[in-house]
Amino acid sequence: MTGTRTQQSLLKWSLIFSFGLEALTLLCRLVSSSTGAAFAEKYGVPGWLRIHHFWWGLLLIGASSCFSRYSRTRFWILSFGIGVFFSDWLHHLVFSPIFYGNMSWHWP
Repeated sequence: MTGTRTQQSLLKWSLIFSFGLEALTLLCRLVSSSTGAAFAEKYGVPGWLRIHHFWWGLLLIGASSCFSRYSRTRFWILSFGIGVFFSDWLHHLVFSPIFYGNMSWHWP
């Protein structure tokens, strides 16, 4: 795939991944009726996995450059990376204020 079709497809899949990951995040938090920290402690989520997932998105976006420009592997890694990156922003800037009354920003 090349050109505009690739860009449209990349946008489509990035949005699907972004909203899908955010839906999964909200589902986990709402079902467990807990904060992210309490959920992580209850289910044994390791600390390195609790960093803001926009960092993982940036890592995947960078990793996608290791593949040839028009390869399917690059396309899927890049679209998933963009989705992961924007999922974190959606979570903190849109959904956390709505559901929790704050941006639930933590570091890292």
